[in-house]
Amino acid sequence: MTAAVKTTTLNEALVALQGDLPRVGMDRQANTPTFSYKYAGLPDVTDALMPTLSKHGLAFTACP
Repeated sequence: MTAAVKTTTLNEALVALQGDLPRVGMDRQANTPTFSYKYAGLPDVTDALMPTLSKHGLAFTACP
């Protein structure tokens, strides 16, 4: 069984999601010989984002 998603429904869900996205803190740091930067790791982003995605009927996957 396959379910087709109407483009308007997907677009509406994405718009609602964007208005409801949480802030994710950049608590990790990387240092190179020329510069350093802070970033949010994928586990932190995933933990913060999953409840909001589910709320809007959306999903997120990542393959290595």
